[in-house]
This record gives sequence, structure tokens and C-alpha cells, in this order.
Amino acid sequence: NMWAQNWGNILDIVKPYPKKNSIDVTGTMEQKVKFISALDNFHRKVSIKLSLKNRVEWSELLTIDA
Repeated sequence: NMWAQNWGNILDIVKPYPKKNSIDVTGTMEQKVKFISALDNFHRKVSIKLSLKNRVEWSELLTIDA
């Protein structure tokens, strides 16, 4: 149909590996999820350290007596 809810009628045209019955990509997707999760955790830690560093610099600027 025009909303791509069912691809069964064109599967023989768009199937990436026509000689294979099915492709199991579960393991690959699980590895990618673990990688993205680790990357997200890394960015969160770096961002927290940077924001804490910036807070210290701003607090030093705000407490300078003239």
C-alpha cells in the first residue's frame, strides 16, 4: 500500500539477499545498543565535568571584589 504498512507484495523486488530465507540481525543490533549506551554515558560524564569546571570559573568571576 502507499503508506508502506505491508511490503509483502514487493518483497521479491526489495529483498536484499533473495537467496536467504531470513536474516537475523539481533546480535548486531544488541552490540550497537551497548555501544550507543556506553557512548551516551561517556558524554554525560564529560559534560558533567565540563559543567562543573565552568561553574567554578563563573563563581570565581562573580566573587571578585573590586
